[in-house]
Amino acid sequence: MELYPYTRFYLKSVYQRAKSYWANHFSTIGVIGMNEACSILLGRGIYQNKDFAGSVLQYIKDELQEIQLETKHLYNLEATPAESTCYKLAKIDHELFPSVKLPEFYTNSTMLPVDSTDDLFEALNHQESLQTEYTGGTVFHAFLGERLSSWTQARDLVRAITTTYRIPYVTLTPTFSICRTHGYLAGEHFECPQCGEKALVYSRIVGYFRPVSDWNAGKKVEFSMRKIYTAIKNEPIDFQIGGFTKTTYTDFPGKPVASILFTKGCNLKCGWCHNSDLVNEKPEDLDPHAILDYVASTEHRSLVICGGEPTIQSGLMPFLRRAKERGISVKLDSNGSNPNVLQKVFDENLVDFVAMDVKADPERYAEVAGKPLRPKLLKKSIEIIKKSGVKHEFRTTVVPGLVDIEDIAVIKGLIGDTPKLQRFRSSETCIDAKFRTHQEHSEEEFEEIVKTAKEL
Repeated sequence: MELYPYTRFYLKSVYQRAKSYWANHFSTIGVIGMNEACSILLGRGIYQNKDFAGSVLQYIKDELQEIQLETKHLYNLEATPAESTCYKLAKIDHELFPSVKLPEFYTNSTMLPVDSTDDLFEALNHQESLQTEYTGGTVFHAFLGERLSSWTQARDLVRAITTTYRIPYVTLTPTFSICRTHGYLAGEHFECPQCGEKALVYSRIVGYFRPVSDWNAGKKVEFSMRKIYTAIKNEPIDFQIGGFTKTTYTDFPGKPVASILFTKGCNLKCGWCHNSDLVNEKPEDLDPHAILDYVASTEHRSLVICGGEPTIQSGLMPFLRRAKERGISVKLDSNGSNPNVLQKVFDENLVDFVAMDVKADPERYAEVAGKPLRPKLLKKSIEIIKKSGVKHEFRTTVVPGLVDIEDIAVIKGLIGDTPKLQRFRSSETCIDAKFRTHQEHSEEEFEEIVKTAKEL
């Protein structure tokens, strides 16, 4: 202890009581790769061999009791985090046993493989008896994909877990991203959906958050394989709704009847937009679950989601998932400003039709749409929609003196076809007062523009 003067000072009371400076200290024993051990030894992983895994933990604890009696030192059994060791040991085993088919990384402690289930409570049911075997540190990470939509949802989820299961420690682990310009972004965004610049994606490597780009090769593979827990039933949805119409006959191509939901808020401010109340006013007190219940009860079971701009809503993805679970057909209207959100929508096959409004030549959005928007975001959205395999249309409103044939020519070049042209109508509800009395095209003028556009 001569080499540890501070330790000797702070632990002197322990020494005086027990004649040992380390009487209160534990040595830790842990396990990693139980899933892979089960697969290699028993032919199937830990999901099917939980009892075997539990018996191994019990055997280790029994041995530690004997060692403690023999050495007079304390030992505990921990669910080893092994942030980097899971990859390092697998890499060493690849070198030692080149003829054996081994994974790129070992699964942490006695956890389920990261790609085994997206049902949170299925995972908890499996892990409860294993997590309670440890005498040292252990934790269950609930990987949620993105932050929960409200603090009350987090409270209710923690309450449901802690009152139902004996698991000692639980984390709610959302994935989030950081843009240098726009700060916190919910979910996984390697590019900022607002400016298109590179963003850092953060998740919990094991016990702490760290940029995914800084993880080792094995952990990066693990992150790409992770299933997020989406099967959280009846979760509150933070979905700001500005209005709901039970019946529309014209807004869902291919559907004779549908309902239509208007979301609140928009990241553009087109002067001729008729929905100024959706852009500027507070949301109505409409319950997303009640709307889903209504649409699911109708014969048409079809819903149009428009805005405002739906893709800026943090609750869009949960709402679409619930709609899909209820068997509701969905048409999504968007301005194309959030290509990453659109990609997620298509990846999960959540919509049946998409309509994208292309306001003008992308270089003119500051003038035409009231706010600048990076052209590459619009172009990326167009490509994503075209490649999605989902029915779609691109729409452009022709506004005299503002959006005309020159813009249509540029838009046609981007989408590879003539957009569906819509005739501007003045209205008392236009956002910009000057468009409330703005000159409209006559029917003949508009038909000539449509004809010219097709000939471009």
